[in-house]
Amino acid sequence: MSQGTRDRRRLFSPLVGTVALAALWACDGQNMFAPDGFVSGGIAPSVQIEQPREPAARPIGDSIFLSARTTDDTGVDSILFGGVAYRGDVSLGTDTVVARYVSKMVRFGGSVRDTTVSRYLLATEDTLRENSVLFAIAFDKQGNIAADTVALTIGGPRVQFLTLEDGQQVQAGLSLNLQVEATDSEGIVELEILVDGAFQSRILFSFNPVMDTVVVDTAVVIPTGITGDVNVLATALNGLGVPGQDGPVRLRVVSAEVGDVIPPRVSVKPTSNERLELDDPVTVVVSGSDDTQGSGISRAGFTVKAISTARGDT
Repeated sequence: MSQGTRDRRRLFSPLVGTVALAALWACDGQNMFAPDGFVSGGIAPSVQIEQPREPAARPIGDSIFLSARTTDDTGVDSILFGGVAYRGDVSLGTDTVVARYVSKMVRFGGSVRDTTVSRYLLATEDTLRENSVLFAIAFDKQGNIAADTVALTIGGPRVQFLTLEDGQQVQAGLSLNLQVEATDSEGIVELEILVDGAFQSRILFSFNPVMDTVVVDTAVVIPTGITGDVNVLATALNGLGVPGQDGPVRLRVVSAEVGDVIPPRVSVKPTSNERLELDDPVTVVVSGSDDTQGSGISRAGFTVKAISTARGDT
């Protein structure tokens, strides 16, 4: 049994009784449901939390960005986001489930079979530092239910890679650009970046005096002649000695012969008067960006074509 399956089964046990309670906290519309079971017929939906990555950490009182992808063969009805902490002892009968984030229910109209949903969850007024669980529960049109979870340390620094995406390709012999942001009201004492796999690297930043928010921008040279997977992990330590991390982010090192195969992103924004005369100006802004590990933007341009519907010429 996979770790994810164990986490979901562990979550379901206390959440079966708390899903209805969580619905009362939800913000996005009517949330009247009381599931009798996990599969009522057909195939249960699938749901996977994409952000934040596990294990995550957030300062006390910080809101959290939660993004999950859900699919279903007959259509997704709704998805419930939330965050809880488990306190007490089951054997003593003192166990309880405490909401640490205000949950949100998102309902879908029509037949939505594959979608990614993102929401910010507000923290409750609880100020205890503890381990908690973020959850995303998906319901399909037939009442089937599935969930995914992410472990979250409340009271640790928020750490985020700004230039890496999971599954990204990087070329051997080039530099791996690393930009990391870490935030905590207790201050950031140090930030460590570890690269492991096809090659290894370790970078450590210390901050004195400590700062609430730090952004480090550095690079690691990828050795030539290697291929394979690498995992990149960023860990920050706050003033109370509590860690927070982002990653590991899995990257694929490819041969330089493969080249840059990821196209750049481009957008164009023209600005002009509503009615144009022959000598009126038109302002065109072209914006382009390339993958952070790509070869960069070499040129940009645009084409203007005016077509006369009256005379049929240009």
